[in-house]
Amino acid sequence: MIYGKITLEDWRTACVEGEEPESSFESYNLRLFFFGTLYNRDTLQVTPDDTNAKLADLETTINRVILFKASRMARMFGNNLVFPFMDMELFRFLQELPVSLKCKGDSVLDIARGRSVSKYLLKYHYKPLLPEAITSKKKQGGFAPMPLFFRDKARRARFKEFILSSGIMGDYLRRDAVEKFLADYEQVADQAGGWFWYRQNKALQYFNLLTLVVWWEEFVEEREVKF
Repeated sequence: MIYGKITLEDWRTACVEGEEPESSFESYNLRLFFFGTLYNRDTLQVTPDDTNAKLADLETTINRVILFKASRMARMFGNNLVFPFMDMELFRFLQELPVSLKCKGDSVLDIARGRSVSKYLLKYHYKPLLPEAITSKKKQGGFAPMPLFFRDKARRARFKEFILSSGIMGDYLRRDAVEKFLADYEQVADQAGGWFWYRQNKALQYFNLLTLVVWWEEFVEEREVKF
């Protein structure tokens, strides 16, 4: 299989040797190669009902975050990032693997809340080879705890005033929709407990909205933003 001058063998070699294959398209081409193959219903082997959900998850999580942002940020600091798990044979193998070997939990609700063992087969295989301090350690995700940035009520009030007073309101953003979102977030922020990922995603939406308004003020209105 060849896509844009990069073969699957080139990709495997790069993963083993720790360097990207030579290509005029650089790391961007690796993403095109990988997702050019994934965007094939026969390859995915899923029903029409969940094809879009799987593709959206792959595109958002793997392509836009891991392969694109991580690679570009590493290059900015003179480092080269490779992804040994980005192998098509491994991907197909995992697609055919039963759920019971991917995740262990007492119920779907427990799995959704993170009370389960993810990557079960991988951990089961390496458990005898690694120290117990590593194999028994709770999962530590590589993400920013977004709700912490919006935990302070007074700070949220300043953010709200800043967003609603921006020139981006009206012409580009619907004021009623933004006001509703901010009001809904106040309820989420005041709730104790709840599903972590719901709170995380809501905070991320808030962060994206705030970033957009800051960008508008700085580069369109040409006003320095200070909080």
